[in-house]
Amino acid sequence: MREILLSDLVRHVLGPRDGCTEQIEDPASEYITGMLAPADEGTQDGDDAVSEECEGPQTGQDDQYEAAAGETYPAAPALNPKSIPSTMGLSFFVDAGDPRFEVCVSWARYERQGVRWVRRPFRKILKLDSGGNKSTPLQHGDPRDDGVLFHYSVDGGTGAGGENRVSMFVENRMNPAGEKRERAGRYVFQPQIRVLCAGDTKIVPGFRTPAAGSGDATADLIYKNRPFLAKGHLTSAVWREIDPERDTEIPAGVDAEAAASPPFRWADGDALPEADRKRFSPPDVRTEYVPTCSVPAPALEWDDLGLSPAPGAWELADMYDPDTLRGALYPLANGYMEWIRQAEERAAGLEDRLRGTGREMAGRHRAVHRRIVDGIETLLSNGDARLAFCFANKAMNQQRLWTKGKRMAYRPFQLAFILAALESVINPKSQNRDVCDLLWVPTGAGKTEAYLAVAVTALAYRRLVRRDRHSGAGVSVITRYTLRLLTIQQFRRTLSVISAAEYLRVYGLGEGRPAGWRPAGCTRSDDFIWGAAPFSAGLWVGESLTPNRITTQTWRDGGGRIRTLPGAIDMLKGGGGSNENGGDPAQVTECPACPGILAVPEGGLPAGKGRTLHWVVRSASATPEGPVQTDGLGGDIRVSAVGCRPHRSPGFFTLSVKMSDGRAVKPDEVEGLWRSLKQFLESEGTDVDLCPVSPTRPGYFIRHYETARGRREECDFDIVCPNPDCPLRIRWAGGSPQGKVHGRRADAAAAELPGHMVPEDVVEPFQYGSRHVSDRVPIKAFTVDEQVYREAPSVVVATVDKFARLPFEPKAAALFGNVSFHHCVDGYVRRRGRRRDIYAGVEWGLERPDLVIQDELHLIEGPLGSMVGAYESAVDFLSSGSGPPVKYVASTATISNPEDHVRSITGRNLMLFPPLGANGDRFLIRDRDVHQLDDAGPGRLYAGVCCPGRGPLTPMIRIWARLAQTAYERREPPAGIDRFWTLAGYFNSVREMAGIRAAYMQDIPEWLEHISPAGQRRALDIDASIELSSRTGSARLPSVLDMLDREYRGGPGSVDALFTTSMFGTGVDVSRIGLMLVNGQPKTTTSYIQATGRVGRQGGALVVTFLRASRPRDLNHYEFFSKYHLQLHRFVEPVTAYPFASGMLYKVLGPVALGMLRNMRTPRGEWDLDDAGVIKGNREAGELGRINGYLKDRAAVQPGEKRPAEETVSEKLNSGWDKWVGMADGDDGIVFRDYSGYKRTVVLGGQQNRKSAVVFADVPTSLRELEDETEFAV
Repeated sequence: MREILLSDLVRHVLGPRDGCTEQIEDPASEYITGMLAPADEGTQDGDDAVSEECEGPQTGQDDQYEAAAGETYPAAPALNPKSIPSTMGLSFFVDAGDPRFEVCVSWARYERQGVRWVRRPFRKILKLDSGGNKSTPLQHGDPRDDGVLFHYSVDGGTGAGGENRVSMFVENRMNPAGEKRERAGRYVFQPQIRVLCAGDTKIVPGFRTPAAGSGDATADLIYKNRPFLAKGHLTSAVWREIDPERDTEIPAGVDAEAAASPPFRWADGDALPEADRKRFSPPDVRTEYVPTCSVPAPALEWDDLGLSPAPGAWELADMYDPDTLRGALYPLANGYMEWIRQAEERAAGLEDRLRGTGREMAGRHRAVHRRIVDGIETLLSNGDARLAFCFANKAMNQQRLWTKGKRMAYRPFQLAFILAALESVINPKSQNRDVCDLLWVPTGAGKTEAYLAVAVTALAYRRLVRRDRHSGAGVSVITRYTLRLLTIQQFRRTLSVISAAEYLRVYGLGEGRPAGWRPAGCTRSDDFIWGAAPFSAGLWVGESLTPNRITTQTWRDGGGRIRTLPGAIDMLKGGGGSNENGGDPAQVTECPACPGILAVPEGGLPAGKGRTLHWVVRSASATPEGPVQTDGLGGDIRVSAVGCRPHRSPGFFTLSVKMSDGRAVKPDEVEGLWRSLKQFLESEGTDVDLCPVSPTRPGYFIRHYETARGRREECDFDIVCPNPDCPLRIRWAGGSPQGKVHGRRADAAAAELPGHMVPEDVVEPFQYGSRHVSDRVPIKAFTVDEQVYREAPSVVVATVDKFARLPFEPKAAALFGNVSFHHCVDGYVRRRGRRRDIYAGVEWGLERPDLVIQDELHLIEGPLGSMVGAYESAVDFLSSGSGPPVKYVASTATISNPEDHVRSITGRNLMLFPPLGANGDRFLIRDRDVHQLDDAGPGRLYAGVCCPGRGPLTPMIRIWARLAQTAYERREPPAGIDRFWTLAGYFNSVREMAGIRAAYMQDIPEWLEHISPAGQRRALDIDASIELSSRTGSARLPSVLDMLDREYRGGPGSVDALFTTSMFGTGVDVSRIGLMLVNGQPKTTTSYIQATGRVGRQGGALVVTFLRASRPRDLNHYEFFSKYHLQLHRFVEPVTAYPFASGMLYKVLGPVALGMLRNMRTPRGEWDLDDAGVIKGNREAGELGRINGYLKDRAAVQPGEKRPAEETVSEKLNSGWDKWVGMADGDDGIVFRDYSGYKRTVVLGGQQNRKSAVVFADVPTSLRELEDETEFAV
């Protein structure tokens, strides 16, 4: 199907549409590229060209496609974007000597015949056998062809290595038409220059193309087999090895008509004798107006490596026997070593300039191999590590079965990375503990699964070796992301595997055997072998996503006004209402184990797929079992069945309402459906009360307790899947040091579970014979800040911005295990409340985090990267303490110069995985070459369109309409078109996106009407489109993701169009999308790779990039299209971060130190309280000196020029401490922070404190911006 989309597009934007002698309406209006106007014609009126701005030169790494010295260019249309160019051509290099060529120039003219224009093809074959400069008229003896000229020049010794540069141009020197309507008769259409080398002439690389990040030798070795041979001038260029016309065996399923059409076949070749057509198709090099380049996904599978597949996760889960495990894992290590030996041999045969680089590459692979062997040997010798590894594989496989319906099979790089990281993750004394392991693989390859498997192994190992210390409870893994969308998606994926781990933790409970899954052959009989504390996941993000508090807070500000901040419980009761910032605590909308609906998203339930709502109800009267009458129940909602199932807990039932396929269902309609069902049951004599918080939150249940005065106090909420057939419906029990109360008074309780843990109370509908046993596994997801602090979940998924809260929020110490007590309502705390007797002591606190994961490392750059790097000092300090360092793992799909960047951010050395390799071969990941016609495997086919003289809107309208219409015309069968049904439009700014979105409602439909067969126009509905940008409210993100995931099935329900910006480049994991239109070259290569890498994950995608000729950088990318895409990662920009730059030290050094001070363990001062006068008696406290020394050492390991002078950090810190002391001496009322509006002396100042005395001014509350901010909180 991809070849059909591309062929249709080329025929409609370039032509010819109907063969080389077509008849068409005005071709100058119909076609938007591939035209040469007379040189003296001037600018064009009409179209949208007048709206195009002339843009000046742009700088950037991509401008490093340098022309050779002395190279000349035609007049650039960027100087006048309203002009259609009069010239086109190409340049390339040949070996020194007298070059000889055969050149075929083809072009077309159109003649008016009545109201239509008839195409006349022309061609001229030239033999060139000398250097110098020549100009030749391309005449056929017809005076109408006078003025079409061919220019040829050879400049000796101008290449990067002294090669000869050859340039060839076609120019239209005809006289302009007198009337605008006759201009097409003076235009040259679809010109091409095709070149064959004659004799000993050979085209060679000669352009200077320095790499953006890697050293020249490294980049040259990586791309040794992908040379760059030609560039276009106001067009693009391709050469024989990458020409889509080159011979190939047409893959099965490819449309034969499309494969015999441009760009896969020369349109004007049919006008030549067959012998000439074959000689010049493909030629050695040629021009191309719609260049294409295939970038397939790299080879990732076992067969690609020549290895037998290792056992899948489901098999590894039961390989507890060391000998069996050895036999399963060592073939991978042995195959790797054999490849390394061969790489070393190949390196020895390289030219002198590259030999040393080749050996260095092989050496890095040997180091990684050593890490893999260490991981295997750790598993074989350490029983706890082996058991944890089995558990992690079981959890990974279980969640894959739940979410994908198939078993988890690792790719080679995934298993290798797990093994390479394993020893340093579980061994605090490992020599690699202080190394950051960076997983560098393409988008969509599966890096998330790899690092999640490492994370679950760490969780399980902690439970085994720390079971005597509160069951290993506390935060073990912190994962960080930069964008809201990415954080939400990754939280969902993390929650899925955490739910699988929790399912395995209680597996077998109440079945007459010890609770907890264990592999075959494991003889351990411990009850709750994986601990009594539940596995859980916490979402720690900004208030725009979730609220900070459980209950609503009311206070009076400095002006005497009463302020209210809605809490999570009240927001949930509102049935989908969010706070004024757009946050919503119901971020978990669907059960991780089944399709059960936990919350109806703000955008409603998407159309096109039957869904079932399950409502848990309480009824004192008998509730009918089995089916319930459905006539008239749903109103506009089609209800096909209503069932009723009793619970084990008396008086509770689940009503299951099945909705048929059809339109989308809005939240208010769900509310109406519930009211209708309730009225019907009451009319039948059955009173029912809804148990969840609201009809649109069927999986959210309020937790409450009874105060000393007998008042019901709501304190929390649980998330439970109400589906009676959910896989999570097995018996469950969990505990904490003082338990978790529900429906009774908060009193001290006795420990009944291993690890001195008190069982949690279960909410009434799910109790299984006891208030401490549930009939199903709850979904342990904590989405509110207050929950995260009190629960200290096993995994915390956070945005990097959130760590700006550390100096303001000492409760965040719980994330680093710094707690002293546990309460049955308040959870983990550092200080006891009034009823000291009901707080259980947590001796020595909880364990610190074992692992910090930073996804999308390339986004941690610039000002954000500098801020993150500064606050990372606090994260590392609080996670490591005085003990072993916390382990860091990072991942990215694009990176340049990662060693310096990782050291700047984390203060650590780097293990790049897999290391770089010659010719794109990294053993575990290998580049592939695939013909443009082959779309069977994942990857992308890029196509470039540039339209000088056409402005910014018309080309986008034409391209969008053609792609959408072709997909519509080929919509049967639906399964074959789904990948291309949703067209993703990517824009570099919201302004540009808004312009095309407006055109989507009028201009695009009008062009669709023009190009569509009668009765076959695709109807575009704005309601079937989605915008995903910074303007998209956080509360809408879950529903947006769900809608994008809906397959096209021949009816409504699937999204027609996605309008998106940079947000799409990270975090969107929608594998079904395979069609993208990029409006202008993104500002960075990283953005381009990340954005386009979101498509083509299941099968080959088509990415069409519209490059605006008025932008010099866009035109540059167009002319170098093949080079750029063949060596895409070569031009990734180096990321930068300067955490200890002088400006950063001034801005955040004090706040970072305060974040460490207020959250650290066992300080002498009570820094966690609001009273900042504590400094007066503790200026010489050991913790201040310790922080000074730590930050000084941290600064000292910064690379090169990023390292401040030796005493700078200490001097600035001491200055801040002394200023604090001075202010505290002068004001006994000094506090750390103040939001009241009163003029109080504060340590952490914001804009609201501008009129107050402050120690540290303008302390950031976000890492996004360096500008001044203000904050409101209670």
